[in-house]
Amino acid sequence: MLCGLLWWYLSSIKDKSSDAVIPGLKILLLLFVSILILIDAFMFFETDRLVIAGSASTNGSCISYTGSSIFYPLAIATEDGTYLAGTVTSLDFKDDGNIYSVIEAAAIPPATVYINYTDVTDFDTVYFKGMDNNASMDYSLALLRASDGVWVTIYAFSGSTSMLENSISLNGSLYLNVTNVSARITSATSGATANRLTLDWLVLDKSTSYTAYCPDGTDTEYIFIYHNMETSMMVVLLSVLPILSIGIFAFISIQVLMLIHYYATRKKED
Repeated sequence: MLCGLLWWYLSSIKDKSSDAVIPGLKILLLLFVSILILIDAFMFFETDRLVIAGSASTNGSCISYTGSSIFYPLAIATEDGTYLAGTVTSLDFKDDGNIYSVIEAAAIPPATVYINYTDVTDFDTVYFKGMDNNASMDYSLALLRASDGVWVTIYAFSGSTSMLENSISLNGSLYLNVTNVSARITSATSGATANRLTLDWLVLDKSTSYTAYCPDGTDTEYIFIYHNMETSMMVVLLSVLPILSIGIFAFISIQVLMLIHYYATRKKED
């Protein structure tokens, strides 16, 4: 609107001397408006574009959460079945390609895995992703109730050809032994050595808002980060500003010279 008012003002100047300067000032005004339009367009499309947080990744679905509301497991142990691969940190991030795997035993239980958490203050959600590759298997995820030491099943899953995931809402205070929480995954079904129990992630959570990304530098989630957009914008502006300033200075200098030449010519004619 201000640019429109300035254009109207320049157009209303009737002084003869303005003929040498006004066209140049209008061109300068058009240049300024064009820059503003480009900046607005850049900001509009950038706010709708998802940018990458963290390092490049071959798997764009990795999810974890920042902040102190997430509690990662401290220790993991296989009791029944045979440990195959992975560590406790394999449970920290979803879809990061890092899994904990157990070979089942031909027995009951076919596999039992214990996961321990420490320094837990409070939680109300358990995030799980895992599977067993035999459709006839039935597993349960249980938490140890602090008051009586009873394992309480919070989630049951059957064998599958793909990963199963769930978020289990509960009253975490029932399972909080001071600051410790114990979890167990086991089955009452007879297993087979061809079966594999695979765990991708198992974390406790006490949060209502998240910033999704994987801070391990391996994988990343596509998310909107306004700060990144602002930073990119500043880089563009700072790189263009010196050249633009020189151009504007040269343009104004030419206009001033034209004005001086105009008045000098008119004085001679008078």
